[in-house]
Amino acid sequence: MYPFHYYQHRKNNRLQNDNINSLEKKLVDFSPSINLTEDENNYYIHADLPGMRKDQIKMEITDDHTFTISGERESFFDNEKEKKIHVIECSYGKFERSFTIPEDADLNNIQAKMENGVLEVLFNKIEHHNNRKRTIPIQ
Repeated sequence: MYPFHYYQHRKNNRLQNDNINSLEKKLVDFSPSINLTEDENNYYIHADLPGMRKDQIKMEITDDHTFTISGERESFFDNEKEKKIHVIECSYGKFERSFTIPEDADLNNIQAKMENGVLEVLFNKIEHHNNRKRTIPIQ
């Protein structure tokens, strides 16, 4: 079983038509790629957010360990009606990704940094004493 359970909120709008008239139809919803990893001491979330600034990203955590990353990747197109657009492969728009963080993650000490379009979120693991063995003497 994976330590992270996740669900995502996104619309499945993809370009289906080569002859699209409106700019709004040319922009597809953006859903960043996510890597969920861990080592002995930490859990990590890496989100690819190319072209985004940290002030365009919102992160929230709830008491039930649901962590949400949301934001909006803006298009660089202006609203010129005369412009002919031939190919759009970049995705734009609002996004929201949510993950259930493992129970042994320290929700009071979350670190995040953004570098070169990659958001890294680090959750320290809390040491659990549940699996520790000890001998119980008989009196």
